[in-house]
Amino acid sequence: MSNHQEFLFGTSPTASDGPLVTATPGTGTLFLRWLQRETGSTYTVRQSATLAVGSWTTVASLSPAIDVNQSGAPSEYDYHSVTLPTPEGKLFFRIEARED
Repeated sequence: MSNHQEFLFGTSPTASDGPLVTATPGTGTLFLRWLQRETGSTYTVRQSATLAVGSWTTVASLSPAIDVNQSGAPSEYDYHSVTLPTPEGKLFFRIEARED
């Protein structure tokens, strides 16, 4: 991960903090959770069936929300989460972040 990605997702470039996004599968769903800056950045949930360049589309049918559990969130960051339906077949998800 780049230092910029670690900054946007609230992890430390000098520590092994683990993944930027955690994924927990459920029955027909996928729960994603990540740290998000409180101001100055935009985060978008995207999906692709192939991982090919240009195949990623914004998941428009959902609204990531501030997670109820904020335990361990660093100053100026909040945990956000979303539960996605997982249809049959392959579907990949990612969170894209950019500074405003």
